Amino acid sequence: MPDPEHFLVTDTPQDLALAMIDHVSQIDEIKKTSDVRLGVADNDLMPWISESFRRNSTGLHLAAGQPYSLTACGRLITGIKDAISNETSGALVALARYPEILSWLPSRTDRQGKTIPVIKDLDQWCRDRQPVLGDDPGAPPAVAALSSALAPLHRREDEFLQRLDQYIEVLSGLLGSDEEGMPNWPESGSETLVEILENLRSCGLWTACHLTGEELAHLIHELTTDAMLPEDDDGLSIEALGWLELPMDNAPHLILSGISEGRLSGSSNSDPLLPERLRRELDIPGFDARVARDSHHLYNLLDGRRKVSIALAARDAEGNPMLPSRLLLRGNNGIERLKTFLDHKHRILLSEKRPERETENTDLADLGPPRWKSVLPPEKISVTAFGRWLTDPVLFQMETMLSLRDCHDRDRQLNPLSFGNMLHWVLEKYGKSETDRDLKDANEIYVAAENWLQEYTKRKLARHPRAAVLVQVEQAKARLEIWAREQAKIRFQGWHIVATEINLDPKNCKLEIEGQSLGVSGRIDRIDYNKRTGAWRIFDYKTGDHGHSPERDHGRRPGKETPWKKLQLPLYKHFSPTLVIDGKQVSSDSEVGFFCLPGKSESPSVMLAKWTEDDQIDAVECATNVVREILNPEEPETRVLKSFSHSWERAFAGVTVDAESSLSEMGQDDEEDSE
Repeated sequence: MPDPEHFLVTDTPQDLALAMIDHVSQIDEIKKTSDVRLGVADNDLMPWISESFRRNSTGLHLAAGQPYSLTACGRLITGIKDAISNETSGALVALARYPEILSWLPSRTDRQGKTIPVIKDLDQWCRDRQPVLGDDPGAPPAVAALSSALAPLHRREDEFLQRLDQYIEVLSGLLGSDEEGMPNWPESGSETLVEILENLRSCGLWTACHLTGEELAHLIHELTTDAMLPEDDDGLSIEALGWLELPMDNAPHLILSGISEGRLSGSSNSDPLLPERLRRELDIPGFDARVARDSHHLYNLLDGRRKVSIALAARDAEGNPMLPSRLLLRGNNGIERLKTFLDHKHRILLSEKRPERETENTDLADLGPPRWKSVLPPEKISVTAFGRWLTDPVLFQMETMLSLRDCHDRDRQLNPLSFGNMLHWVLEKYGKSETDRDLKDANEIYVAAENWLQEYTKRKLARHPRAAVLVQVEQAKARLEIWAREQAKIRFQGWHIVATEINLDPKNCKLEIEGQSLGVSGRIDRIDYNKRTGAWRIFDYKTGDHGHSPERDHGRRPGKETPWKKLQLPLYKHFSPTLVIDGKQVSSDSEVGFFCLPGKSESPSVMLAKWTEDDQIDAVECATNVVREILNPEEPETRVLKSFSHSWERAFAGVTVDAESSLSEMGQDDEEDSE
């Protein structure tokens, strides 16, 4: 096998695309875009290549065209097919994200009378109730609207032509209709869909057959999913060709990518229905024939008539390791090529340049990490928000002041916050029941808590929740059983639950600095009082598996000047005298701590903070400094996101949250904010 002109190796597909762009820019012989071609033997690389070329303002023309499934009409056809097939919550929510459909879906308001955005409402429904189907009585009104629009295809089995009319009726219900009653077709891909519907209507005798709505939706999807829409060539873009088209091209320079093992010629056992032995008996070309064909093509591409550069990535988009195709290992220098590929010193490491300041023409994905925005300071701040500020002021502003919170429908079980809220709800109801909170026997306490858990599943979870949620309910029972035994112990010691889920009033709880003040809000999970000793305890329930002590959770060792990470418990103690329960003022000397609900019985449940008076004073001073910085900000920069190797735009696009490891702990204390 002849040697290529250049052999480019990178770690990831994103690096590979950048290396190809950089390589083109360094070749002086390339004077115009027609002097170079991009060959792609692995279609999985195309999304990365296309996006990198776009982000670097380099034109790329796909000779094969754009897959119809990626057009607006193609996505809509897929959404209808999925929603008609099973009417799962996920399919309906995905269909609602189509812009033309989202524009007319009904919304509802929250307790304060504010309109809840439809997508946020749907995502919260999926997150909190975990429905399998869309028939949940607690579903947002948008779900009922979507089900109504899809209803024509759920009618009994009809003839083919009637089904086509019903399909068009569904499109009109989802997209709206014009004066002639036809759907308002999407701009992208509508011609292909209209042509297919017209061709189906003229099928002759086949129009007498009977189909279900699901069968018709699948038929239309199958007829369109593999179609390709040609793209206009502006003459200023580098053309990308597929593997089989490359031998017919005569551009003097070629950059060949995707020549990886298992991607170029496929696998010898890729088709279980047509194994290689059966292919040979039926005289159907198989793996050996593909290898021979690809060997011939690769040899012709490298025979010296053009300058060819081969670009390979050591890992695929999911991080799995990849190797060069065995075809590249043939010839005298095959082993040397493999050594070059495996040697990390030969890897090309490039990074995209980010604009320092936002301009009018800057793409949202190119803005880089979020920055501080000049807005009015908040009128109040929750006790948990102090920890957010100490972690990252920019993220504090995004969540607390700009209300930019993560919301999605990807969870397939209750997330840690929702699971904790479930147990908080149960313990709140238990503590507010005068009959239950006076119980002393551990078994009776557990039965009472279990009854409240069953009540929660009826009120708060979907009619048909996911199986994983049912497992989580059983796990909650196990935690409540451990909690019941601990509750019986402290009840025997004379401690009584006197309040649960009691709010701190920001009008009475304020931190003042230089003539300014900021109200502090919060919700205390539980307050106990001991009639024998006259002592008070303030508890914060913790449902995580770690069971960290208050000192470790807040980052402050008793008597040590270690920096505070959170200020929740010290602020509870500081503002406790503002609370009056049953005619008694809560003492400023109240003990504060965690009441944990661990998954294992050997883990401690009640953990009281051991901070000194100096620690308490320092915590209040730290909170006062935070208030000073909030009221008089100096444009702080983000602290968390810069410490992660992955780019912020992926988190911004919802693909993955790069700072999740730092933000997850912050989100576990948001029960009072989530109500």
